[in-house]
Amino acid sequence: ASLLFGILAEKMQRTTMLCSLTSRMLSTIRVPGALLVGHIPALRPSSFQMRGMAFMKNPKESHNPLKKELQHPSKFVENKRRLQRRDFILVHQYEEQREQFINEIAMPMQEKRLLTVSPDLGIVFTNYDLIWFKLQELYRFEGGNESLLSEEIEDFGRYLPRGHELVGCCFQDPGAAKEPTELQAVADGLHTLLLTFQGQEVACEPVTGFLHDDHGMFQVYVRWTLTEEQSEALRSSSDAMLKLAEKKGGMLAETSIPSRTLEEIVTDL
Repeated sequence: ASLLFGILAEKMQRTTMLCSLTSRMLSTIRVPGALLVGHIPALRPSSFQMRGMAFMKNPKESHNPLKKELQHPSKFVENKRRLQRRDFILVHQYEEQREQFINEIAMPMQEKRLLTVSPDLGIVFTNYDLIWFKLQELYRFEGGNESLLSEEIEDFGRYLPRGHELVGCCFQDPGAAKEPTELQAVADGLHTLLLTFQGQEVACEPVTGFLHDDHGMFQVYVRWTLTEEQSEALRSSSDAMLKLAEKKGGMLAETSIPSRTLEEIVTDL
């Protein structure tokens, strides 16, 4: 009974964090420098029923991707390690099937990539599809502003895994009672997130400093760089974990990486 209660409690904690994260993502306004987790521009709470964008299987068939089979953006582009203007679509094309994309691709993918590291610290492993979605939403919100999209494509290219890499957006929801000391320490290099698997250990490096938007969302982007051998070991791992540790060596928190999350994130390697 106690084991079952523990499993249910962990599931409820994960669901609560996802709902909080999703609510923030769908209701806040974009601030320069922050990423997907905290702010998709100005959408109403009813956005849980929204969807998004359909991609055709063969992009050479037509320049209009509507009314084709739904695809992940990364399946539609030549290079998922790089953001390019030609990989984004016109606002009116995106609008027609936006709800479907959000419901069937963006939200399920984000949920799989979400981990609770500690009561105050969560992480979403980012990839091409989630960053594409963030920028396509921004492009829509700004009414098709080409110059802004070009600037953000260059900026957000830093958050793409570039091969044998994982990139994560660490965050603390503004609803948390504590100050974001853990997150600040990660940004300052005093704490690190250790990716452990099959007896190996890979520490992250901050990609950004400490980010804080007007709505109270705290974020830091981090990157893990693996060797080819480590990538292969992680793909076949059954004991992968993420650990929050002091650089001096003290362990602060840890969480196992569920198999469905691992199966999702190893595709970034």
